[in-house]
Amino acid sequence: GKAWRLDDTTVAEEPIEGVDAALNAAWVSPDGVWFVAGASSTIARHDDKGWVVDQSVAPQTLTFRALGGSSAKDVWAVGKDKAAWHFDGTVWTAQDVSPTDGPSLDGAELSSVAVAGGEVWLGATLGNGTGALLHGKDKAWTVLPTDQGVAALWASADGKTVALAGGQST
Repeated sequence: GKAWRLDDTTVAEEPIEGVDAALNAAWVSPDGVWFVAGASSTIARHDDKGWVVDQSVAPQTLTFRALGGSSAKDVWAVGKDKAAWHFDGTVWTAQDVSPTDGPSLDGAELSSVAVAGGEVWLGATLGNGTGALLHGKDKAWTVLPTDQGVAALWASADGKTVALAGGQST
């Protein structure tokens, strides 16, 4: 996997030692810490000291599709098989995003994440081709069904506006 950075008008490669897996997601925290994630449970972060490859995510078979957060101490990585992991600035931990009611998330691919105002939104494509917006607050999750998968989402800083995009792939 590779990561690149844009310096004014030049795109430059950022080598990450020890990362061979495909990288599918990138996010930069407001305080300038980079995060990348992808296949084989790969998550790495870059701060003023360089790249650190996280070894705390297991099993090594996860594929992450998106990253998002509110700071370098509040980062989410999501992906295939309803993989949802949270970073608190020290360690990544698996999160159970199963709702108390609503559609089953078995086989769901979580493809997008937005964090704002102490709340988390995850976009999903369910096994039957429909989609869902998952909303997490205070460790409780609710699901709002959509008729197609949610590929991307964005939330305003106050969390009062959430925009979704998705559809059937061709």
